[in-house]
Amino acid sequence: MAASRQVGANGDDEKIATVSSDDSHEMRQVGPTRPTLQQSAAPGIETGNAKTSTEEAPGAPRISASTSTSPLSFGQSLSTGGGDGAALVDPTPDEPRPILTGTPLIILIAGILTSLLIVAIDQVVIATALPVLASEFNALAQLAWVVSGFFREYYRWHYQPFCSLKLASVTQATGTLTFGQLYTFLPAKYTFLASILLFEIGSILSAVANTFWLLVLGRAVSGFGAGGLTVGMHTIVSQVFRLQDRSILYSSLGALFTAASIAGPLVGGALTTKVSWRWCFWINLPFGAVGGIAVYFALPVYQVHLPPALKGKTLLGRWASIDWIGNILALGMTTALMLPLQWGGSEFAWNSTQVIALFVLSGVLVGLFVWWELYAARSGREMVPLRLLKNRSVVGAATSGATVHVIFGVILTYLPVLYQTRGASALQSGIDILPFMISSVICVTFAGYLVKRIGYYKFWLVLGPWVCAIGSGFLTNGDLLKPNYLIGWQIIIGCGFGMTFQNTMMAIQAEFAKNGHLIPQASSIVGFCQRLGPMIGVSVAGAIFANSLDGQLGTLPFPLTEEQVTGLRRSVLYIWTESTAFSDEQKTMIVALFVEACRRAFILITPAAIISGACALLVRNWNIKKRGRP
Repeated sequence: MAASRQVGANGDDEKIATVSSDDSHEMRQVGPTRPTLQQSAAPGIETGNAKTSTEEAPGAPRISASTSTSPLSFGQSLSTGGGDGAALVDPTPDEPRPILTGTPLIILIAGILTSLLIVAIDQVVIATALPVLASEFNALAQLAWVVSGFFREYYRWHYQPFCSLKLASVTQATGTLTFGQLYTFLPAKYTFLASILLFEIGSILSAVANTFWLLVLGRAVSGFGAGGLTVGMHTIVSQVFRLQDRSILYSSLGALFTAASIAGPLVGGALTTKVSWRWCFWINLPFGAVGGIAVYFALPVYQVHLPPALKGKTLLGRWASIDWIGNILALGMTTALMLPLQWGGSEFAWNSTQVIALFVLSGVLVGLFVWWELYAARSGREMVPLRLLKNRSVVGAATSGATVHVIFGVILTYLPVLYQTRGASALQSGIDILPFMISSVICVTFAGYLVKRIGYYKFWLVLGPWVCAIGSGFLTNGDLLKPNYLIGWQIIIGCGFGMTFQNTMMAIQAEFAKNGHLIPQASSIVGFCQRLGPMIGVSVAGAIFANSLDGQLGTLPFPLTEEQVTGLRRSVLYIWTESTAFSDEQKTMIVALFVEACRRAFILITPAAIISGACALLVRNWNIKKRGRP
């Protein structure tokens, strides 16, 4: 929509811009246009002007006013009062911001990657330390409280008979929602640094823990900080990178997380064996410090767009306006949902009173959460703006991201189990899934490069899940004991996952490129779903696996002792222990049962991929080269 021009009383040109979007419609005055304070930008800062462009998708936010911005010196604060950074109110949230270039940009990228590295490795580095933790704290059955990431069922079948709630995963999921609100009215720079500090405090608590529950507390604190780091990364990316350049950074982050999944257990094993398991947590401190220092010096303090209810309030008043009740309800509903999924079929039967009651409780809490968010929206204090769920790109990215991460979780959980049916150790089975990891890294990088060159991302969002579905179809219908067959089809699935992995967040960046103040909460919704989806999906796959294995153990033509049944339920490696005294023929029969159970678990990949590809169709296909800033 064109902008109309008028002359103000002081002779300056003023512009009246009409902003329209799926989420809002308002008239506002932008101006008067201020003259540039100096002729050239400071080193490392490039100023950009928002120009009228032809949009490539209908109905999404568009602004047609041209506004110039003043150059920004390296390290200077963007504030409305005195340059001291105290008054951080952005009256025009869609106004283009100074763009970092050169050395400051390189330092900032290094800081972000280093800060996210500790989150990525922390999810898996503790893997090889679990047996030591079980021995030191005498808490084998509770170990999953300290495990995070997608690896719950993996550890269930390696280290313990039952699997309790992973508190770190729950706090990270809810932390994304909490920080999604914090980043909307607090400077991204200081909120990101606070997230690093919170993560480091949790690491220190875990490292010095002399009781099991202090270790659990440390993991919970770290999980909450990790949620803030992931949302902060999306917020910072939207502030300092051109839209057309963001896909490259997302590709780097995707490769980083995938590579960390490979290196984490190896690093953890080396630290646990050569030094102490406590160094699995101490190692986070230097990386966090380096990342924090880089972000502190390279990232400017950008103005924030405050909702009307918070304008004029002090910092303390803003903290008091946080949706604390929404936070408690989100934590409660996530916990109530995860507990029965973890306990069902293991500690309690699926039709037990405990499991059913928790499912009912989770449903009640979800209803209360939605009601409260609608009520809090009246005063502009809601943690999750439910109006964002009316945006089709948010819905499509959230559901597609959740279901495609189900694929990642199932592969990382049951592909190693499949390799261990041939006698591979836990470490060797991790090496055996390198084809999946490497193909994911290659494709996430390649897709990011093509998105930058071509300008469109939706193609990869739709294609990737269908590639996974094809790979899953062959994986579940072929000979799973042939090594070359497994390598080939895990490469296909890895390529499909890599195409989609980071493009869900790229869709959010493009959708709200002209309403950047909505990116923190929109990305937090997608991030929450990306963490919740795999926890639910892998729990379903675990139930399929366990029911298949339990049902077939009774069909063997030879009797099993109670000790043997318990051992087989705990780990597939029990087949190959010397104490089992299984004959070669009996081992072959038992291996066949595990292979069939894995095959049935892999079946879940196909519907997850189909749902992911179908939901990706909802996402708008913006041209990021035209929609982004010059």
